[in-house]
Order: sequence, then C-alpha cells, then structure tokens
Amino acid sequence: TLGMSSAQPSASNGYRCTRYLGGPGVSCSMAFSDSGFLFTVPTQTSCKTSGDITIQAVEKHGGGACRTKLIKNSTKTISFWSTYVTPASGTVPFQVNGTSVAGSAPGTGVSLSFDSQSRADIQLRYADAGLLQLNAYYEESGHHSSLVLAGQTQFIVRPAGLCVSSSTANNACVSGDGTCSSFVAAGTPFDLTVQGMCWQADGEAGSQFCDNSVTPNFMLDSISLSHGLVAPVSGVAGDLGVSSLDISSSGTASVSQTISEVGVFTVTADPPDSYLGESTLFAGETFASANIGRFIPDHFQISLSPLPPVFADACGSLTYSGQPFDWAVVPQLTLTAMNGATSAVATQNYEGSFWKMANVSLAYTYAETVAASALSPSAGTQLYPSTANCNGQVTLDLDEGGAFAYTRPDPTSPIAPFEPTVTLALTAA
Repeated sequence: TLGMSSAQPSASNGYRCTRYLGGPGVSCSMAFSDSGFLFTVPTQTSCKTSGDITIQAVEKHGGGACRTKLIKNSTKTISFWSTYVTPASGTVPFQVNGTSVAGSAPGTGVSLSFDSQSRADIQLRYADAGLLQLNAYYEESGHHSSLVLAGQTQFIVRPAGLCVSSSTANNACVSGDGTCSSFVAAGTPFDLTVQGMCWQADGEAGSQFCDNSVTPNFMLDSISLSHGLVAPVSGVAGDLGVSSLDISSSGTASVSQTISEVGVFTVTADPPDSYLGESTLFAGETFASANIGRFIPDHFQISLSPLPPVFADACGSLTYSGQPFDWAVVPQLTLTAMNGATSAVATQNYEGSFWKMANVSLAYTYAETVAASALSPSAGTQLYPSTANCNGQVTLDLDEGGAFAYTRPDPTSPIAPFEPTVTLALTAA
C-alpha cells in the first residue's frame, strides 16, 4: 500500500534542474513523485514464522505504472511498527525478522538487503490472533535530494487451532473405557473450556493443541459444540447441555456443561467458517477434546411390583399359623441407574464394565410389625441377573420358594386371626 499522511509522507522528492541553452545559468525546481513500499501479507498462523514476504520500494511512473529505481542493491535500515485493528489493543509484540518491533511510530529499525529490483524479504511472527496493520518507513536525506518511503498493509493472524478441555478434577480417561476413575454424575455440571491456541508443530489436531500457548486476543462468536460417545461402544450418546459458546475475551470461554449419559465422551468445537471477514478461514475444521469421563449414575431409583406385594392364602381363604405359604404374585424389585438432572432420567449406558455396583447377593429382611406370631424367614438374598446388556436396569424376583410361615403358637394360648403387615428392608450397600 502506498499511502500519505501528515506525519510520514509517502512521496520521494528531489531537485530537478534544467540548463537553458544560451541562458545565464541553471533553473532548478522542486519535483515530487509518489513512491513507497509495496507489500502484502497473507493470513498468518499464530506463533508460526511466516515464509518470505517481499517488500519492494517503488516509484509511481507516468500513466500510473510503478517502476523500481529506489534503494537498489543496498542494505538499508527500515523502520517497522505494528498497530492493532481488531481488537484495538494487545500486549504481545510483533516480530519482523526475529526482532520485536514497536507498536507505534517511529517504529523499530530492521536491516534489509534490497536487490536490483528494490526488493527485500521479511519474515513475520505474531504469538497472538486478530487483525493487524504492519507499517514500514524509510527516510534518506542528501545534499540535493531526500527520499521518503512509507507503506502499510493489514492482515489476519488466526489461531493454529482450538483446545477443548475440562478443568474439573478426574476428567481424563486415557484408556477410554470402564476402567477409568469416576468423573462426575451424568446430568450434573462440569467445567468445559474452549481456547484459541498458538502453533507449536505442524500436523497437530484436536487435543494436541491443548499444551500450546493461548492466543489472548482471539475472539469468535457462535462456536458450535457437539459430543461423541467413546464407550460403551454399543451405548447411546445422550444429550449435551450447552450447544454453543462465544469467546469474547482472553482467548478463552468456559461454560458449565452437562452430558446426560454414563460413559466416556469427547466434546467437539466447530467454529464458524468466517473470522474477521475472511469467509473460509475455518471452513471444515473441527477440534475435539481428549476423552472425558468416566461419567457415572447420580443415584438409583428402586421400585417394587406389585405394590404392595400380597401373600396367597394356603388353605381356602386363610392360612394357618405354622402352615407354609407363598406370594400371590412374586414381587419384582427393579433398580434403575438415574442421572443427576433436575428432571432425572435413566442412564442406559450403565452396563457391562460400566456397571460398578458389586454383583453380589442383594440382602433384605422381613419384619412382621403387627402379629404376635413371628414370620420366617426373617431375611433373604438374591443375585443380580447379568448386567452385560441391561441398559442401566436390573430386576430381581424376591422369591422364597413357598418357605414363608408364621410360628405356630402354643395350642393352649391361641392368637386371634390377623392380616400380615410386613416391612421389607434392603441394605443401601
């Protein structure tokens, strides 16, 4: 860009002298011509040194064409400075050929070697993101002439990638299976953070960006969030609580996230294609987290059917004390793994290696609370059925095989007829 300003004129000027034939001497006048530096900077990647970018000293010739006759085959110190455009401020220095340059005029001198076409190469590096302007200025004064060159260009610096991570304790699940330690209950909040990150090495993807440095000036709205199930592989993904976020400051956005299911998951950030007006800058790019988990149930819902259970009569419409009897319908006890959402729902992935409740006998007790006669047995046990594909729910038959009986009283002290009132108690373990 050739530009002119009151502070740094981008015009070269010199004395043009003419000797008139037959005249008494030489007539001199001041001549002005537009001149300056031409250079264009393509979109850059944060923290990554650019390839060679050509800066050329040119002079505007008749008809609007440019010609190169300035600072040929010589080494000159050119002043560079960078200015913030979007956002309007920052703290990370901009580098030209490895030298950190000032953020305002008169800039910082950088020695450049110009060739026969008044061209020199520069390499740029910026450890942040945003829209910047790079300014170049050179001034040279002589006995009969002076040369002033100026130029500037604006360009975008984008993050190398995004890091999606959680700072909540025990979030890492490297193995991606049911052997990982417990993280949080499904449906309950955990921290999720998305950050713009610097370049560190070519070929990085997803969570590999997460040990790079943050780009504090990166801002971008409407970053979509989605999640993917890692394990159990035959399970369901459930629902993600927060589906988008905005990075509005410090290159970082954090939300209170939830995943409704048990298991191990990844969360993926999908930025909009456009960044600072460049419409395809993030086109097709997504950034997934490392494995997050193991999500566990929040609690168990226990139900009994039929409710209340009913004993069958062993002799017509009654049962004698001491006579064995059974259930009219064997009661079924169902345990369902639930998430911790406000409106809790069942977690279908609590099965197989993710079922952590010990598969041992479920112990329970019976206690007659009214009758003078004791009920036997007073306790029972049942084994869980297979939990390999149970969808987070198991059902046990509380079947004592017809072994119930009330203790027969002494015949000399009969008891009045009664209806059983039995309490069934299960240990929480």
